[in-house]
Amino acid sequence: MNMVNVTIDIDAKATNKLIDVLAEAFSPATEALAALGDVVRLARTPLAAAITRRTKEIADESGLRLVLPPLKFLVPYFEKASIQDASSMVLSEMWARLLATAGCNYDERMVRFTSLLSELSTQQAKILNEVATNFGGTIDDRGFELVRQDFVKYDIKKFIREMYATNHAEAFDKLLSFVGRPGVSVARIEFGIENLHDEQYAWTRDPTYSDDRRLDFEMLVSMGLLLYISTDFIAQDAEGAGVAMECYALTELGYALWSACTAVA
Repeated sequence: MNMVNVTIDIDAKATNKLIDVLAEAFSPATEALAALGDVVRLARTPLAAAITRRTKEIADESGLRLVLPPLKFLVPYFEKASIQDASSMVLSEMWARLLATAGCNYDERMVRFTSLLSELSTQQAKILNEVATNFGGTIDDRGFELVRQDFVKYDIKKFIREMYATNHAEAFDKLLSFVGRPGVSVARIEFGIENLHDEQYAWTRDPTYSDDRRLDFEMLVSMGLLLYISTDFIAQDAEGAGVAMECYALTELGYALWSACTAVA
């Protein structure tokens, strides 16, 4: 996949100006382009133009015709996109794909997406994508519905309480079959007697979660993009043996933002 090249000479020719690039990407040009030129002054930057050129590349690669989204979307979009971290190719690509998505299938809720995307750091953007594609998969509409059903409608604590297993290894496998999927990131699974955990079955294998990323995970939770779930310690038998688990799952908002910024339909 090509990425946005943000190393651009600040003395770029006039053809690099945002309105010129927009007119090329969203052809035929409309009166909205002239209005946009009057309103969005900070967006006349090489970065905004580079993102828009990448949007056109995405559309051309997919054989799509872009329709210019309304000013209500374009004004905040370019104001925010043009002041992002110019060194972040990850974020630049997400901005380009959001514009392409809006040009193909605009929804008024995408105005909110511009604010959410502008709040993400490069690390947080990577985490959002990694959660959605965790365990070597890629979440889709049907896959997300299963995640939402399991982690919102269906109480994960209930799953653990009703989980029957004759030993820790069997219980561990059952729990992994439930949480080891795209759209979920596991922070902790521990088996044993409360405060005396069986290290053999402590979770250490999630490819997305690590302790040094926890603050970024928590920030994604505060933005409403991830859901944090902690079961605390749930006893499984009369001897007090049980399990404790922590995980993060995509919310409906998180999935919608990720979809709009990664895939173009």
